[in-house]
Amino acid sequence: MLISAVRLIFHPEPLKVSYLVLLIVAVSAVIKFFLGVVTIRMGKQADSAALVGVGLESRSDAFASVITLASSLIFLIFGISLDAYAGILMSALILKAGFSVLKDTVGDLLGRPGEHELAKTLYAEIRETEGILSAADMMLHNYGPDAWSGSVNVELDHKKSVGEIYQTLHALQLRIMHTHHVTMVFGVYAVDNDHEEIRALRKEIGGFVKSEPGVKSFHAVYIDAEHQTVYCDLIVDYSLRDWDALRQRFTRRMQECYPAYRLELTIETEFVS
Repeated sequence: MLISAVRLIFHPEPLKVSYLVLLIVAVSAVIKFFLGVVTIRMGKQADSAALVGVGLESRSDAFASVITLASSLIFLIFGISLDAYAGILMSALILKAGFSVLKDTVGDLLGRPGEHELAKTLYAEIRETEGILSAADMMLHNYGPDAWSGSVNVELDHKKSVGEIYQTLHALQLRIMHTHHVTMVFGVYAVDNDHEEIRALRKEIGGFVKSEPGVKSFHAVYIDAEHQTVYCDLIVDYSLRDWDALRQRFTRRMQECYPAYRLELTIETEFVS
């Protein structure tokens, strides 16, 4: 449409229009406008980007019809043809509606502020739960209004039995489901804070994290004495690009402190902030 409209500016063509056609265009514009408004409202209530997109399309069609109506009336009354310029304006409206729908779709893929606020609330509730030492690696998936599923890893005292862990996590799972409408699945990290060796390791890793601007936090620290392995996860900022260099620096630091141990390091970013 845009190319045709620009071409009409340089190569005008005779315009044929009647009042009957304008009446039909006017009626269709009113119908499309109210249909678009209703569809957009329903889409927002259902949290459906597809319905909102359809509503925006209908509303844009209504605006395009109004532009056509106005340019045609000007031609009939004053004999001035603005058809080409009307076509350019309609193209701009269509492009704007398309970019708006695209923005909403990309926003759903990258995450919206509502998702981040929900994650913040869930993290706070999980970390305040008695028996849970910390939480990380949360993922959230939205399947419509008040229909969320998610997963998160929690740190628990390594001395707790399976029965104790079940009671804690099951009660938390039900509370989150009823309060926030999120079906949450939990992964478990065992944390040993009883031995001086573990406390020293966590202090050493904490010092490393503070010295690295691109590293936000750490978790899942564990020493497997039987297999002489140290486990640790580092959470890094999205701006950090050279993960290999970070891995080398951290490995070198751990080898200096624990030369007899093998390191199992996981570097990751937060899925939700």
